[in-house]
Amino acid sequence: MVSVTHGSGFPQWFVCLALLLPVAAQSAVPLLLNDEAHTIDAWPAITLLPDPERTLSAEQAIDALNRFMPPTSAYGTLGMRKDVVWLHIPVAVAPESDGEWILDIDYPVLDRIDMYLVTAGRIERHAVLGSMQAFSQRPIAGRTHAMRLQLQPGKHYGLLLRVDTTGSMVLPITLSKLSAFHQRALKEQMRQGLLIGLGLWLLLYSLSQWVSLRDHLYLKYAILITGSTLFSILLFGIGAQFVWTDNLWLEQHLGALSALIAAFGTALFVEHVLGADMSSRLRLAIRIVAGILAGTAITY
Repeated sequence: MVSVTHGSGFPQWFVCLALLLPVAAQSAVPLLLNDEAHTIDAWPAITLLPDPERTLSAEQAIDALNRFMPPTSAYGTLGMRKDVVWLHIPVAVAPESDGEWILDIDYPVLDRIDMYLVTAGRIERHAVLGSMQAFSQRPIAGRTHAMRLQLQPGKHYGLLLRVDTTGSMVLPITLSKLSAFHQRALKEQMRQGLLIGLGLWLLLYSLSQWVSLRDHLYLKYAILITGSTLFSILLFGIGAQFVWTDNLWLEQHLGALSALIAAFGTALFVEHVLGADMSSRLRLAIRIVAGILAGTAITY
């Protein structure tokens, strides 16, 4: 608690302004791109400006940088939003840096991201990223939305991002050296390969048991696993990278469809496993829910 007294010799408004200045200055401090820090989290330096009318151009956003404010949401996310959001990340390249950095946004299901590299108020480069862009046109053909930046040592830049998506606006943004980016990408590819392999193994096991034993419990579990695995493949960008490359219809609709399939399979599986311990009304209710989910998936 800071108290303001009239006997300090300064006007009260002057003292209040002085207390607020460190906050404003902190939000404007650029990220220092030093090669010794192989990966730098960009979130602490981010300021944002909502664009609910979707009318702002990049030039207008640059002119309105004084209206950008630090995010007040949870770390690394802006939650579910219907509006477009402009993000600004000021960076300063260390004089001893080689200037090669990778901008990476590790949330593959963002629809569209316009990235502008700004120097002294001028746009030097514009690139379009996002899951609704053809995979073959990505600057870096990987699981995440990434691009290479060639910056001049000792200079200041602004990274201006226009984010437009229909789902959650999760924004794990980092700036990395090429070696650190590749190492992180390979580790995640291995992790996703193991998880997807486990899902496929469970699916094949369930189907083989259903065929050999004629027990419908395994078929219901196979439906559950199918929906869950498809959703995981979409969410972590493996589908766009390896399975349905450049198929934007699947990229746009498979999330909802796979979630419906997983929920349908879960309802059937739970009703089958716990049916003996449920009342007849509850079992009927679960079957109705499963029917609604199946009908919705087919209609969708």
